[in-house]
Amino acid sequence: MTDGNYQLTFKVLGKLAKLYDLAAGAVSDLTTCLQNAVQQIADQDDIVLDVALSSLAPSVVTTLNNGPTSTQQQVIYTANAFLITSSMRSRFIVSGNTNPAATVSAVLNALATEMASGGGGDNKKLTTLASTGIVNFLNAVGTAAGMSVLPTWNTAAPGDYPDGTYCVTAVV
Repeated sequence: MTDGNYQLTFKVLGKLAKLYDLAAGAVSDLTTCLQNAVQQIADQDDIVLDVALSSLAPSVVTTLNNGPTSTQQQVIYTANAFLITSSMRSRFIVSGNTNPAATVSAVLNALATEMASGGGGDNKKLTTLASTGIVNFLNAVGTAAGMSVLPTWNTAAPGDYPDGTYCVTAVV
């Protein structure tokens, strides 16, 4: 995957991870983060992602007042829709991962393989797993998708695509 494609991917997944992390917070904080997530999506060059995610944003708004579990479930649903788009799946370039199947588990496994340090991977790192952030969110997405074995993410502190840059409420 090119650096530009990683950036596009983690700008969106980072916003969704932040929404997931803030689910138990004040509705006003979630609303601000959601507005910036929609703006982040609109700023991307990829019209397919714009349509797929922007159409889901109103349903996220309707869940904000229904509590953290409802909000987290909706954010995971939005991430699933993002991950299985043909545009997202076409970003992979490691042999055998090109355009993985349109399932969340196939795309998460392809992303982890693409980022790996060996086997032709790009050796790209996310921030080390914590109770919040992108890796925690990707694991929640995988668990919700029924993955019994979650991908092993290539991580370091702070990483090539750090939570401090991508898992934030501001537009990046």
